[in-house]
Amino acid sequence: MRLLALLFRLLAVAVLGMGLALQGGCATPARPEQMATQTMVERVPAALLGKIALGGVTGGKETNPMLFAEVGNDQLGQALTQSLRHAGYLSAEPNAATITLTVGVVGVDKSSGYTLTVTTLIRYVLANKEDGQRVVDELVTTSCTRGLSDDLVGMTRLRHTEECAVRNNIAAFLTKLSAASMK
Repeated sequence: MRLLALLFRLLAVAVLGMGLALQGGCATPARPEQMATQTMVERVPAALLGKIALGGVTGGKETNPMLFAEVGNDQLGQALTQSLRHAGYLSAEPNAATITLTVGVVGVDKSSGYTLTVTTLIRYVLANKEDGQRVVDELVTTSCTRGLSDDLVGMTRLRHTEECAVRNNIAAFLTKLSAASMK
């Protein structure tokens, strides 16, 4: 009888522990404020200063709480808006913008293990709003690596690594954009 009672207690503790582990390990989407870059651009071409409106963002995936963190279109759009505004590219009035930026997430590759590396491949297309002619068409690849010492919880480490990889990608695009010759 004592053995049976002990087994029931162990089972109860195991079920409770699994429930707590699942609740604490639910995936949450990437946070726009953590994906936005605060990197100062060396020089904003005059042709782009305050002239860009963000068009569509495609290719992102919504986070399923029972699986892994993902980069969603809405979160990436918000991060881009914050980054473009900070760098001086974003038009204060979207209807007055002369250039539209459309963005497509081509791929997000994730490693597994204690040390995670996330690589992002994002396409940025700037086009004249008037005639649709492409001014810039850039495919940018960046990555970020975080280890167990950065975040103990795997789901959190994955989300932070994805946010870092996207932030690096946006910063790399803005750097390329600042070096582009515009008329």
